[in-house]
Amino acid sequence: MGLVCAPNEGEWRVRQLTVVECARLQGFPDDWTNVPDHRGKLPADGPQYKAYGNSFPVPVVAWIGRRIDAVDRLMEMAHATGQKYRWMGRGI
Repeated sequence: MGLVCAPNEGEWRVRQLTVVECARLQGFPDDWTNVPDHRGKLPADGPQYKAYGNSFPVPVVAWIGRRIDAVDRLMEMAHATGQKYRWMGRGI
């Protein structure tokens, strides 16, 4: 459960982030964890906060995947041309 500061009657108070705000911060759609159970009942807020808190931000994981793919393509190109690919001063 996240907390942020917000003005309240001239003073700054800490308020809890909503489930939707947590979903957006992690890069998920607003209703990503609103999955009904076998009785058709929507989950309480607690399990949704836990799910978002234990997840990885989608944009970050996508960026890491693109970087891995780019390095993989560079290594394949270097291997195909017979060049030694150097990564941070070390030959791979």
